[in-house]
Amino acid sequence: MSVIGEIQPLEGTGANVQLVVELGLSQNWISVASASWTRDGVSAKCDPMHRTPKDVVTRLLSDVWSHGDASAVPDIIAERYTIFHDPGDPWDGQTLDRDGYVQRVLESRAPFPDQRFAICEMLAEDAKVAVTWTWSGTHRLPVAGMPATNRVIQMSGATIYSFEGAVIAGHWQITDRLGVFRQLSERQSGA
Repeated sequence: MSVIGEIQPLEGTGANVQLVVELGLSQNWISVASASWTRDGVSAKCDPMHRTPKDVVTRLLSDVWSHGDASAVPDIIAERYTIFHDPGDPWDGQTLDRDGYVQRVLESRAPFPDQRFAICEMLAEDAKVAVTWTWSGTHRLPVAGMPATNRVIQMSGATIYSFEGAVIAGHWQITDRLGVFRQLSERQSGA
């Protein structure tokens, strides 16, 4: 952290107050702290724009994928998003604009509208975040030619997200889709 500014109180106010603003810059992530003083006390806060790559991935999995909040996409996803590797995903190998990304979310969530991601572990280095996760959702609409079972389906996976600045620009992912299809088939046959 480095001090970039200092404010002294006006002379004659009797206040013995000093404000120091620090700017921290680490791996293209900015942290700004601010404080204000009143007669009633001190208020301090961090800039709401301060977020780490892990924060962004957490918000993506929670807000967008688990809760279906497409309005969060512009704050999280780059203008061009590439699915570098995601076997079995209809969008594997494609680069999407934000509207295309939102369409992907809506289509992927439709058969499992209550889907939830749970983060198991997350590691960040340079402009990448690796996350392992579990997923579950109730199978409410047909998927891959299989009619809805209304049963909870589960899977696990690992994703490496690539960043451009403060937004996610793509991913490389492996998931247990075979396990999902086995669960769907078992549920179909009544096993």
